[in-house]
Amino acid sequence: MENTTHSQLWNNLIMCFIYKKRRRMIKDIRYNEIEKRNSEVLAYLNSKPIKPTVIDVGASIKPWGGDFITATVDLNDVSLKDAIQFRGNITNIIVWEEVLKYVSKNGKFDFCICTHTLEDISNPIFVATMLSRIAKEGFVAVPSKYVESRHNGGLSRGWLHHRWIFNVENDSIIAYPKLPFTENLKVLNEVATKFHESITELSFYWEDTCDIQAVNGDFFPSDNFAINIYNNLLDV
Repeated sequence: MENTTHSQLWNNLIMCFIYKKRRRMIKDIRYNEIEKRNSEVLAYLNSKPIKPTVIDVGASIKPWGGDFITATVDLNDVSLKDAIQFRGNITNIIVWEEVLKYVSKNGKFDFCICTHTLEDISNPIFVATMLSRIAKEGFVAVPSKYVESRHNGGLSRGWLHHRWIFNVENDSIIAYPKLPFTENLKVLNEVATKFHESITELSFYWEDTCDIQAVNGDFFPSDNFAINIYNNLLDV
């Protein structure tokens, strides 16, 4: 009986640790105006007693981290003075091998910025996993589901080159693929009606692990399942 009690206590302690650990992976999730939190992130970095090392993944379009950026990972050239550039397709392990070699020699970066990048690429789950292998903590921003569900008179919902819609479910970030049938999906019309300029972006901080998951493990067993799973996007 005593051994059973000790075993139960030990299991409870482990589960408590896991729960706390998971709770601190993704934190401070918000819907906000686009780029509104950038200055907040810079203020956070500036508050550090020692200037942090910062890597920006997907930085070429708008590397707003400025003088804080120590290194970048991107397919395109990033013109930042003194910043180390790792060039290549961020969904390909080859570019990450070079970054991991650097990290193995110099230690993890203190902070990682990855904004308006994950929605563009074929495998955001893989890239999110790599973020936590190269940095201790970071900040991620993507277009909100509200703006990505809108038809703006163009050829598709949201932006044509965006491949994913991200949702918040039980304090986790879940990625939904923008499959062709979603163009005519009524539930996304309803999501779009909730759009407002104040909720254009979904952003969050992460620590230790940047845990983003594909909905249902990226597996749709049937047409009806695929259609119905998008009803989750109605949850605010």
